[in-house]
Amino acid sequence: MDLKSTTLGLLTASIGLESPIRYVFTLGQVIDAPCCNLFIMKRRNFDPDTLQTSSFINGRLWTYRDILCFCTPVQIAFPINTPVDPLAYNEPVAASFNLFSRYGVGQFYTGLTRDDVGGLKYMYKRANQNYETIVGGVVGTGGGPWGGIGSTNVSNFVTNGIRYGVDKVTFVRADFDSLIGELFVPITNRFDETVTTQRGAIQQSIGRIVAVPDILFIALDTTTRGTFTINRMFGPNGELASETISFMEPGGAPIAAQFITTTI
Repeated sequence: MDLKSTTLGLLTASIGLESPIRYVFTLGQVIDAPCCNLFIMKRRNFDPDTLQTSSFINGRLWTYRDILCFCTPVQIAFPINTPVDPLAYNEPVAASFNLFSRYGVGQFYTGLTRDDVGGLKYMYKRANQNYETIVGGVVGTGGGPWGGIGSTNVSNFVTNGIRYGVDKVTFVRADFDSLIGELFVPITNRFDETVTTQRGAIQQSIGRIVAVPDILFIALDTTTRGTFTINRMFGPNGELASETISFMEPGGAPIAAQFITTTI
């Protein structure tokens, strides 16, 4: 398994992409008369240019060849999606860890595919508006309708409302090494946003405290079958207060030198 390709696939899932090969055809309704008798099929894959439902993934036509259904102990059913041309895999990176993915050992990605980029562009474009609840760890930084710049009022800000897309995603590398006692220093990202509520459009200045990296890569010597555990502590508002990662030897003895602890 190519580690860079694996990492890229996991990142696409972390920032919002779902597997199109799982949902290009999916069951919209199951009618039990009797079990596994009648299904209503829907398409839930969208073309990134037209934003219309589409049976094409990266320019390749897909269909489904069967519906897998189990009746006991509970009914579970899903279609088996497949490309019309069996040689035309061309899977998006976002599909690489799907149950029916053809991605496997000996294969690797050289970059994001067309539909991966199109999906990200749609989700994060500025004109995209969705009703959202603000994420944990956010504080007010002054400004907006609750005081001038430098205000000490850090609690009054709009949490629920219609928010715009962030326009772009930037990955910032944060270097630290727990082996030598170098810990991650919390970062506060400050930004201005416009939130639409029943009172109209409201501008506010807020900041998000990054207590631990949003994405953490952990290396472990799997030849010894070692394990690691992650313990998280949360504050009163649901924000992440601390995180400890402990590595263990196969016999259960902790590796005292390898740990990461971050506290705000």
